[in-house]
Amino acid sequence: PTATLTGLYAGFVALYNAIPMLVSDVTGVDPSLGAGLLALARGLGQAMDPADAVAAFALAADTAAEPETPLPGWTANRVIDNANAATLSRLTRAVFLAPYVEGLVAQTYRTRAAAVTAKADCVSRFERELALCALGVDIAFAASLTALRDAAVDYLTQVIVNAKPVLTVTTPVEIPALLAAWRIYADPLRADELIARNDVKTAEFMPMTFEALAA
Repeated sequence: PTATLTGLYAGFVALYNAIPMLVSDVTGVDPSLGAGLLALARGLGQAMDPADAVAAFALAADTAAEPETPLPGWTANRVIDNANAATLSRLTRAVFLAPYVEGLVAQTYRTRAAAVTAKADCVSRFERELALCALGVDIAFAASLTALRDAAVDYLTQVIVNAKPVLTVTTPVEIPALLAAWRIYADPLRADELIARNDVKTAEFMPMTFEALAA
């Protein structure tokens, strides 16, 4: 619902704007920040259409701000501030990856190719974060990222294995969707599937070349 999305988004923005108070030169990032952002981000994702959530949170993760590269001559405080910014950047991307993965699992894949692309994109995004993990320091964080990635990959692998191939059907003349469904599946009730897949405007006239899932 729009009201739910609006409320969750407002909460997310409020917490995001509170980041300066939750990041300290002395103590680093307040653990409550990650938990709060994660809860709100997941709530937003679950209130959205899964495909929209995937697109939105993938973009958010891909464009999250990066800290500066430390330069000689920086003061000690600036070095600490930049280290905190780096931690916060990684935290933010990890927060966005959670609803991204939930959307991947919740959305419908119309073709095997779509699931293959989704799997490749998912692996690529997680590889970026795992490559930034420091050995001996980020063990728990890396393990959590790996578990999240593996769950998505396992699910998408099953989607790919079970997906039926998409056929290209050609007819000599335009025929009604009901007739096309009967000829392909011996089931006129699947006419709606053909109409939706091919974005047909009038059920009485399928295009002479259209897509259909294999029977």
